[in-house]
Amino acid sequence: MKIEKIVYPPLYVNTYLIFDDSGNCICIDPGGEFRKIKEIIKDKSLEGILITHAHFDHILGIPFIENIEDISIYLPQEDFFLYKTAREYTKNFLGFDPGEFRMPDRFLRGGEKIKIGEIDINVHFVPGNTPGHLLYEIDKKIFCGDLIFAGSIGRTDFPESSWEKMKKSLLYVLKNFSDDCEIYPGHGPKTTLRNEKAENPFLIEIM
Repeated sequence: MKIEKIVYPPLYVNTYLIFDDSGNCICIDPGGEFRKIKEIIKDKSLEGILITHAHFDHILGIPFIENIEDISIYLPQEDFFLYKTAREYTKNFLGFDPGEFRMPDRFLRGGEKIKIGEIDINVHFVPGNTPGHLLYEIDKKIFCGDLIFAGSIGRTDFPESSWEKMKKSLLYVLKNFSDDCEIYPGHGPKTTLRNEKAENPFLIEIM
């Protein structure tokens, strides 16, 4: 398995391309225009798009992806209301119209085990930053969106956010994942659960 990261301004969202042994890939949180993704995948196939949560910066690239009608989109069920308003929010916040966000193909709630191409994915429900926030576990690596960052955690001051739910989600990760698990966050550098247990003040506070 190979992982490529693309960082998209203006909010410096991490978009991940995960390649299976055949060279085809999935995309987690497409945060911007398609050109960079296209350069990386070249003649390979993009098999699916996984969304950790539906804040506009993590889905902004969807209207720009070529042949999007042929690519399955997986979205957190409880974040659909955010997905439906992403176009208007982008126009108001960034001042441009990104275009239409196509309807997702499948809604996820956590607990699913899915397979896209040759990639096996365990889906975990970790609300807090958003009501439907998900974490995708792939081969002892967790792609956690705005749940945990290196040295910090996702925001809980949005109208749709909840600190109490975030705390429960963080405790869930501490209980269910090993210290050597690699964390690929929605912003900033990758880290490990061991590092965060030792250095992240938010995790230290609740342990």
